[in-house]
Amino acid sequence: MSSRRIVGAMFICMAALFYIAKYVLFEIRYGGNVGAERTIEELEDILPGGTWISIIFLIIGLGYLLWDDREVIRQYLFTPDKQGKEE
Repeated sequence: MSSRRIVGAMFICMAALFYIAKYVLFEIRYGGNVGAERTIEELEDILPGGTWISIIFLIIGLGYLLWDDREVIRQYLFTPDKQGKEE
């Protein structure tokens, strides 16, 4: 496995852990309130921008993972289907 793939996997894991930590903090803060209404706005108050940070880490991680395969991806995305021409 190349070092780019390892770094990409680390970024994806960081995104997942950051997102999970956000919900854990939310449950710790509001876990004792049995009848309380919980909203996304309250979740964003605990860790503002947490969702965006997770999304950015996820995009960076996917970029690192797919960098080595960019020629293969480019070939399949931008080359017309040759089977369609043969028929």
